Amino acid sequence: MLDKLDQHFLLKPESRGRPKIYLGAEIGTHIFEGESGKTYWTMGSQTYVRESVQNVEAHLAKQHRELKSEVSSPLPINYAPELDASPLCDDNDVAECHSRIGVL
Repeated sequence: MLDKLDQHFLLKPESRGRPKIYLGAEIGTHIFEGESGKTYWTMGSQTYVRESVQNVEAHLAKQHRELKSEVSSPLPINYAPELDASPLCDDNDVAECHSRIGVL
């Protein structure tokens, strides 16, 4: 199929062959023990998650903040949202929040 496409569109040589990555996920194959001859496609998220965390860390670094190294829950145990007096997000923070939700 790629040979037919290459007749009409210029394909990069590295685009030929087995897929290696798709939408940030590593693509691979796996053969289960006892099922010789059957190959299954696999998707891994290690690179996607690592880069996502690096992006969050870079965003926080611009604000002179950082992620905590160890937490037991997403919010502090005594957190009371009705008492939260944090400033509201500006348009840039809202866009950043939407982006993070999309990554999740």
